[in-house]
Amino acid sequence: MKNNLILLISLVLFSSFTFVNCQNAESKDADPPVTKSGLHNAEVPDVNLAPDFNLVGIDGSQVNLSDYKGKVVMINFWATWCPPCRKELPDIARLREELKDDGFEVIGIIAEQQHPNVLRNVQNMKSGYGLNYPMAWFNNKVINDYGPINGIPRTFIIDKQGKIAVDIEGARPYSVFKQAVMNLLHK
Repeated sequence: MKNNLILLISLVLFSSFTFVNCQNAESKDADPPVTKSGLHNAEVPDVNLAPDFNLVGIDGSQVNLSDYKGKVVMINFWATWCPPCRKELPDIARLREELKDDGFEVIGIIAEQQHPNVLRNVQNMKSGYGLNYPMAWFNNKVINDYGPINGIPRTFIIDKQGKIAVDIEGARPYSVFKQAVMNLLHK
């Protein structure tokens, strides 16, 4: 009887462990569930205003979120050494080109230390990938304000009222970005 009880408990534990691991294995490859506020697992409150920033652009100009009031703005944190970042950059540029006349803008924030070699890589990627939007260097304030930024790419989409409407961790295909932006443009 005691051996049967131990066997039963072992089977239940093994079954539970196997089920949980299968669920986790599936969820690693699947996109996070869509929520009312975006594509992140946790909802972002509607009152979550996007923090303004004043960053140095790769050309030395100032890049401020407040310059884009009334527009839907995608803020994309990325780095030149990041393969998923490089993969989604052409899609982001394509989306910006298609929707810029409808009130959509993109700001790329480079999550690397400003250095001549990094700048050269960014400029090569900008021309090679047709990146047609402002690029700026990160600073600790923007990382803290939008953080924690535990991984890149990390994309925030700001609605016309200046609120964070979508928070995406990891790379996504063009169709996901387009759907999220279109929903906000026609809101």
